[in-house]
Amino acid sequence: MSPAESPPTDDPSVGDGEDLYRAIMHPHWWKPKEQRISSAAFKQEATFSVDIASIAGSPEKTLERFWPGTGLASFPCREARRLGCVVRKEPDPNYPDNAAHAHVYMPSYEKDRIRAVKKLALACKTIRIPDLDLLQQHQTETG
Repeated sequence: MSPAESPPTDDPSVGDGEDLYRAIMHPHWWKPKEQRISSAAFKQEATFSVDIASIAGSPEKTLERFWPGTGLASFPCREARRLGCVVRKEPDPNYPDNAAHAHVYMPSYEKDRIRAVKKLALACKTIRIPDLDLLQQHQTETG
């Protein structure tokens, strides 16, 4: 992990009891046969964005920022920390008014990151099943 990707410290304002929302924005982030989020939703970067559920207000409020068909899953902040992730409430550069935004920093060692990615996917509860046809259509249109 480069210094720019390394969080300084864990932010205590994101409590262990908080649920975190992860948008399911890509068809390959969903396992249709198992009706659950795929670990691919956590693999892309060393850091990924979430919304803190209690601040977001509702799943619909979080989903307002995404294109039609986007799904939503949640997982406990406590579980992310147990897996070695650091969770920090930080501004969203794309949506500065989103007070619920946080980043999850994955473990820096590849072996730990792979384990965390798999276990996070299994810890998720599905809030909204994605519409894979709409997501695929969006990807096709945007290239």
